[in-house]
This record gives sequence, C-alpha cells and structure tokens, in this order.
Amino acid sequence: MDDCNEILREIASTDETVALATIIDVEGSAYRKEGAMMLFSKKEQTVGMISVGCLEEDLQIRANHLLQQDQYFSERVVYDMSAEDDLGWGRGVGCNGKVHILLEKIQFESDQHKHLIKVYETLKEGMDVIAVKSLHTVPSIIPTNYYIQNKNEMFGSESSFDEDSFQEKRSNKLIGHTYFQHFKPNSRLFIFGAGADVRPLATIAEQTGFNVHIWDWRATLLCEKTFPKAIFIHDDSLEDIIFTYTDSIVIMTHDFQKDKQLVQKLLSKKRYRYFGILGPRKRTTRLLDGKEIPAFIQSPVGLAIGAEGAEEIAISIVADLIRVKRGALSHEPAKDHRDLFSSRSK
Repeated sequence: MDDCNEILREIASTDETVALATIIDVEGSAYRKEGAMMLFSKKEQTVGMISVGCLEEDLQIRANHLLQQDQYFSERVVYDMSAEDDLGWGRGVGCNGKVHILLEKIQFESDQHKHLIKVYETLKEGMDVIAVKSLHTVPSIIPTNYYIQNKNEMFGSESSFDEDSFQEKRSNKLIGHTYFQHFKPNSRLFIFGAGADVRPLATIAEQTGFNVHIWDWRATLLCEKTFPKAIFIHDDSLEDIIFTYTDSIVIMTHDFQKDKQLVQKLLSKKRYRYFGILGPRKRTTRLLDGKEIPAFIQSPVGLAIGAEGAEEIAISIVADLIRVKRGALSHEPAKDHRDLFSSRSK
C-alpha cells in the first residue's frame, strides 16, 4: 500500500512540527523503492514504513535529533543493506542494496507545510502532482517546486521555473542533486450497492489504499456506522460525478433492473481502469441485451481463487483491482459467485 496520501493527510491535520523521510534513491534491491515516505512526530508516533523494520529505529533517532535542532532542517542518510551478517543495516537480511533517504523538518504553518497541504488537497481532487527538490541546500530547508499536471499550475519555493523539469518520466528519480517525486492520488473505487456483502469489500479496499465511494438508491443503507470511511453517493447525485481513467467500478446491487440501468449509464460515460460486475457471465450478457461482453468488463468480478462467502469474494475482487492497478497482465476470471446472489439476479 502507498502511504503517501495518509502521510500528507496527517501533515495537513497536525499543528506540530514533524520530520518527513523520503527514499530518494535505491542502489540494488530494497523493500521499498524511490518515493516511499515515512512521518515522525516529536511524540515518536509514525506513519508509513521505509523498510521491514531494519531502518526505522535509527531513523527515529535521527528524526528526533533533527526536530530538536533550531539551525538544521534537513539531512541525507545512506544505509548499506547488503551485509549478510548482523553487523550492518541489513541485520543479516542481505538485501543487496543501498537506500538513500532525505529527512526534512516540516514546521507548522511554514511554506513547506502549506505547500504539502496544497499537494494533499490536489490529490483529493484526483490530480497528480510532481515535485522537484533541490538537495544542494542540505542541511538547510530544501527548496521544492510543484506542478499540477491537470491544471498546468505551478507553485512552490520559486515564483517561476523551468516547466521541462516536471516531465513525468523523471518522477521518483534522483538526477545529480535534484530529486523528482511523483505524488499520485489514491485510486477511487466506486461500489454500486450497499448490501451486507459490500462491507468487507469496502473495508479491505480502504486498507489497501483505495478511496471508496458507495452508491445505493436506498438511503438508509448509506450509513456511516456501517461504512465509516466511505464517501456516499445518493441516487440523485450520480450525474454530478466526474469519473477519470484511474477509477474502478464494481456493480453489486443484486437487483437486475438497477444493474442494467447502471451498466448502460456508466458505459456511456467513458472507459475506466476497472469495470467489474458481480454474478455469472450469462447474467452480464442479459444486462447487455444479449451483446457480447467487452473484454474490459470483468465478469464475473474478481480473481479465480475459489472464493466463497463475502469476505473471500472481497479479497478476490481487491486482488484483481490491485492486479490491474499495478499493470499485471495475467488474469483468469473468477468463478460465479452464486452464493451471494439473490433470486432477483437470475
């Protein structure tokens, strides 16, 4: 799971000075790659992970020291994880890599703090942000400039700078003393239906980094107690949603007529990253008025892991969502989830 959005949310909500660790370069292999982040507070609370536990303790010490210093605002640290004995940072793991980390002190209401809040608000709108950090100034404040691709808008430490620096191909990469970082919004998962079988799907999807949106025509089912972290879409507000190519759709209302209306409406809008329909392929064919099921529609939804029951089926669906999100090529459709299907779907 990408911790970036959660870390930025914490930065946006805190009124304390914090230390932000970012992996800026990896030589060889490591548990996390460039762009991975971890947040440290003065109370030694953390958000995110940089390794499997090999580096966090030392980073906490360094973060504490940085937070206590008035004259220092940043630090570059290199950990050699290649040692196979228990004397090196690899603790005998033998990862065969060096991890370069940038530690930055983010003071409350500083320009850095305000810029990161703007990054977080932009990500919530579903737009990417590219950052360019100049590392020449370590241990002082790191000048950072930001570019919102969708808006062609720039902000940051300088009032004007070279737009060519923000080419996406350079993101999450260290070039000389300049680090390019690509902030990506969490993928949005739109679940149509709010029945009992949606609960584990919403929970697991949220735990793996999806922003979950749930639609249902039955307003009483859109309950914060049942779905505490989901964003609810009421029947009359569906037309107001602006879908993007990174959105995922799962239809599971268990009502044939509702599913048919939704399929027709959603497919008329655009293509999505993922479009899945719960139930057997024969039923999906009927939803499409007998037409051949397009290759991009996952029917039945989920990976074929022999899932039974709401929890296992939720796992199979989220696994398939992750497969598509990560760009994996292999796929075998799930078997029919008949046990979750009411008689209305037949």
